Amino acid sequence: MRLSRTTERRWATPGTPGVARPRPARVVAGAVEALRALGLWEAIEPRVVYSQTVSQAKQYAATGNAEVAFIPLALVKPGEGRYIEVSNDLHQPIEQAMAIVKESNKQEAGRRFLDFLNGSEGQQLLAKHGYEPLQR
Repeated sequence: MRLSRTTERRWATPGTPGVARPRPARVVAGAVEALRALGLWEAIEPRVVYSQTVSQAKQYAATGNAEVAFIPLALVKPGEGRYIEVSNDLHQPIEQAMAIVKESNKQEAGRRFLDFLNGSEGQQLLAKHGYEPLQR
């Protein structure tokens, strides 16, 4: 199921949504943008419980302290409950980067890992977890 402009308006009255603070967790800032695009943010904003991290937002939902949590698809594990994917057209692109730390004593392992992620098998694995193909 995908959260989109045509999703039922039942999202206008959820109990307590958990949202990580946008600055420390830019990857979830799209949640607020998406809710604004759907015209839902003003209705639920007073009930939002902010977390410091996406893991904490997930924990709020898992423990019942929030009814829903906006987290990256990569953190959703099979059998942990229902999820709805937020359509990419509802928020600005969320970019992430990969790098090898200059001072690392494992430069070669880092290069092999980046090569793997850049290859077809790595790209398929990333896609399986909700990431779009790398832009080169």
